[in-house]
Amino acid sequence: MPEPTLHEVHSALAELRTTVESKNYSHLDALDKTKVDSINEFLDSQETKNADITAKLGLERKANEDMQDRLDGLEKIVAHSSTTDKKNYKEGGEYKALESFMKFGDRMDHEQKALLRTDIDGDGGYRTGTEQDPEMIKNISEISPIRNFARVRSVSEKQFRMVRRNSLLTATWEGEAQTGSDSASAYGLDIMNTWRQTVTVPVTLDQLMNDQFEMESDIFSDASEAFGVAEGTAFVLNAAAKGPKGFLVDAAVTGLTSTTSGTIDADDFILIQGELKGPYNGMYALNRRTLAVLRTKKSTDGNFLFAPGLNGAAANTIAGANYMIAQDMPDIAVGNKAVAYGDFLRGYTIIDRTGVSIIRDDFTRKRDAVVEFTIHRWLNGQVRIAEALKTITVKA
Repeated sequence: MPEPTLHEVHSALAELRTTVESKNYSHLDALDKTKVDSINEFLDSQETKNADITAKLGLERKANEDMQDRLDGLEKIVAHSSTTDKKNYKEGGEYKALESFMKFGDRMDHEQKALLRTDIDGDGGYRTGTEQDPEMIKNISEISPIRNFARVRSVSEKQFRMVRRNSLLTATWEGEAQTGSDSASAYGLDIMNTWRQTVTVPVTLDQLMNDQFEMESDIFSDASEAFGVAEGTAFVLNAAAKGPKGFLVDAAVTGLTSTTSGTIDADDFILIQGELKGPYNGMYALNRRTLAVLRTKKSTDGNFLFAPGLNGAAANTIAGANYMIAQDMPDIAVGNKAVAYGDFLRGYTIIDRTGVSIIRDDFTRKRDAVVEFTIHRWLNGQVRIAEALKTITVKA
């Protein structure tokens, strides 16, 4: 049976009151007595329900009073612990959140609602993607460009032989009918053996399969760059038994000492040209720091000595000669050969054995899922004509 509405209860009470007031119960006819009895029975049935409702209202009132007491206590705690101004603690987020919860339960205003966002991983950050630059950023590798100016020969054998003339014929003067002297040139043999240059790169299969760049291509490119850096250093400075011989450490290469202690002046660049035989096509080799020092040199009237290229479009030269920036040349310091001058095409020879060996080894470390890439090349370099190269040593 559906619950009676409040309107139905009021209607029943009004009808009972009208019937009883108009007539005594004892004088009611059978129909009216039946109606009154039916109304009384209906009201009696609601009495128990009314008592239950009253009890529930009492419990709710008690619960509200307890909730208010708890709210007052929490309010005191928030006010006491708030890091904001004690007088304005009700403006703080803690109090507002507590008040919202006490008033509305789980319903929160827009300031407290969970928010999907990119800067918090669990709130949506994991869903966002990133865009990766398809070009890898790489630092510049400085390579001494000796190969660009030296004599370079490709060979197909391990050994390369060069015949040299060590002495020239001697011409004599004779008078009429006198007999001339015999003369013969002397010869020598220079032998160059190619040295192996190697790079081995181990890489996991996981890296090869998942790398966003082309790993194999990068390995070969980096190996080529590493070969260039290593050979450039060797052509200038290497004094070890293996590998090319540096022209700066070759005892047969001579030169002069700077005119000023601890530095190299503009005069030295001019004087070194006089040490080289005229037919040689000389050029300077120095590092960029030495060049920077030279460019700061001024004449007594304050004008820069290194004028070409500073105030015009002419190509830079030093004392009328070209130069190359070789970063493996030493800095200006006492005892260092900071500048070289010479004909590198005649003075220094580089040999390259044809072919480069690239080995991909999938088996040696197969249980570790590691692949090894090994790249070999063969080359050598050495001074061929020592008199074609000169150096400037910084005076102590």
